[in-house]
Amino acid sequence: MATKMSEKSKMAKNSAKYYINKLTKDMIKAWQSIPMEEHNSQNETMNMEIFVKMLTKLGFKQEPNLPKEHKLLLKLWRYMGGRSIGHLTLNNFRQYLFAVQNISIEMSSGIEK
Repeated sequence: MATKMSEKSKMAKNSAKYYINKLTKDMIKAWQSIPMEEHNSQNETMNMEIFVKMLTKLGFKQEPNLPKEHKLLLKLWRYMGGRSIGHLTLNNFRQYLFAVQNISIEMSSGIEK
């Protein structure tokens, strides 16, 4: 019985690692495809416009931007700290997406790029 549990646990961990690596690679690809100012690119920071484009490119939001959806995006931006500091870091955005999908942060360390 313990073997079955450890096999399931290992499979779940491997699935999570696969997803983490895939999402990270997709984020890098999306990030590189978005035109942005040099300071955003170098510092890996995003303003609200880049934030929305990233969500769209990663498939978490669809075009066009509906008024109700825009309000939710503004709330999310504010909750993540974008409003108070004027930007979000790419890494914090990535960690947030993991948390929303119930992927633990500990599992996301050691990611292969």
